[in-house]
Amino acid sequence: MNRELEVFINACLKEYEYQSLGDSKKGNKQGKIIASICIQLKNENRLHELLDLLEHEHPQVRFRAAEKTLLSFPEKSEKVLMELSALRGLQFGQI
Repeated sequence: MNRELEVFINACLKEYEYQSLGDSKKGNKQGKIIASICIQLKNENRLHELLDLLEHEHPQVRFRAAEKTLLSFPEKSEKVLMELSALRGLQFGQI
């Protein structure tokens, strides 16, 4: 796995943790990291690399990957977003 995807995954997991704790300041910082990685990947025509994360074990990683690829790869991203919207019992404020 390349460095950008590792940073993306770690930022997603930290964002989820901070949201669960109610720490929006730290959560928003992770959101900025996620956005910057996506901008970099898009500028380098590598946004498709996020598609591998649509099957990640953690729902926050799947959500953010689907969110960031929705316009470019709607069929795959919409499917994941629909699956995530059906999840219950998670502290998952994004959906």
